[in-house]
Amino acid sequence: MNKLLWSSTHVKFKKVKNKNMNKLIIPAIKSTKSTGDNSSKITISPLQGGYGRTLANSVRRVLLSSIPGAGATGFRIEGVSNEFSTIDGVLEDVVEITLALKQLRFVCNSEDPVILKLDKKGKSVVTAADFTADASVEIVQPEQVICNLTDSKASISLEIQIEQGIDYVRAADQKNLSSMMIPLDTVYSPISRVRFQVGDTRQGQNTELDEVEMTIDTDGSIAPEAAFESACGILMQQYQILAGKSAEAFDLSEQIKEDTLTSAADEENEYLTRSIEDIDLKARTMKALQDAGVHTVAELLQYSDSDLLALSGFGKGALDEVKEVLSGLGF
Repeated sequence: MNKLLWSSTHVKFKKVKNKNMNKLIIPAIKSTKSTGDNSSKITISPLQGGYGRTLANSVRRVLLSSIPGAGATGFRIEGVSNEFSTIDGVLEDVVEITLALKQLRFVCNSEDPVILKLDKKGKSVVTAADFTADASVEIVQPEQVICNLTDSKASISLEIQIEQGIDYVRAADQKNLSSMMIPLDTVYSPISRVRFQVGDTRQGQNTELDEVEMTIDTDGSIAPEAAFESACGILMQQYQILAGKSAEAFDLSEQIKEDTLTSAADEENEYLTRSIEDIDLKARTMKALQDAGVHTVAELLQYSDSDLLALSGFGKGALDEVKEVLSGLGF
C-alpha cells in the first residue's frame, strides 16, 4: 500500500518537474526606481532559478566595458608645448588643467572628432561653460572649473578635441590628433558604477526563482535605463551570432506571448505596475493572490486560469471576479 502510494506520488512529481523544466521562465522588468542623480535601481523578476547571477554578471560587465560614450582625447593651449609647462597669470599649471579636462563629460552626436574652443581674458574663473557652443556636442557639467586667471592681463586660449568611443584609451594610443595637440588618457564609458543583488522570489507554487536588483550610476550623459537596455542589446547581438541556426529553432515567441506582456499597448498600459490592492478585488481574493506572491497587475497577468485555480483559497468565483476586474482595466 505504502509502496504504491509512493510510486504514484513519485510519478506525479516527475511530471510536474519535467513540465517546469521544459518551459523557461521569461524575465521581466518589475520596477525602475530613481536612487539619486543619474542613478537608478532596476528590478528584474522573476528569473529562472540560478539565472539571476548569470544574467546580472554579464550585463554588469557589458555596462562597464562596452557602452559608447564621448570624451576629450587631446588639447592645445596657445603658447604651451607640453603638459609640464606653466602659464603666466594662470593659478594652475598645465598638469592641473589636464586633470580638469579629463573630468569633463560630453554627449557627442558626431562620428567625426569635434574641436571645442575657449578664449578668456581678465581675472576670472574659467569653466567648461566658456567653450564656444557646438551643435553636435553637449557638455554634461558646464560648471566644471578648468583654471583660474589671477590678474586683469591674464588670458588663455584653449582647444579640446572630443571623440566618440568605448571603454578606455591611453594617451599614447590616440590616433586622430594633430601634432599640435597634447594627448589625453580618455575614459569613454559613461557608466560610473554598477552593483547588483540576487534574491529569491516566487511565481504561484514555484518558489525556486531569482530576482535581481541592479543599481546603475552614470555620468549624466546617458540615462541608467537606456544604458541597461543598450547592454542587453549588445549581449543579444553577440549571442545571436554564436547561436547560429539554433537562434531560429529556439523560438520563445509563443512562450513570451503566454507568460509576459509584450504588445506595445500592454507596455504602455498605466495599470501594469498598479498594486492588486488598488483594483477593487475582494479581500479574500486579494489575500489568496498575495499569499502566492502576486502583488501587481503585471504579475497577476502572468497566471493562466489553471494556475489561479491551483492557488490555495482561490476558487471559480474568485477567478470570475479577477477576469471581470481585468477586463475593466482593458486586459
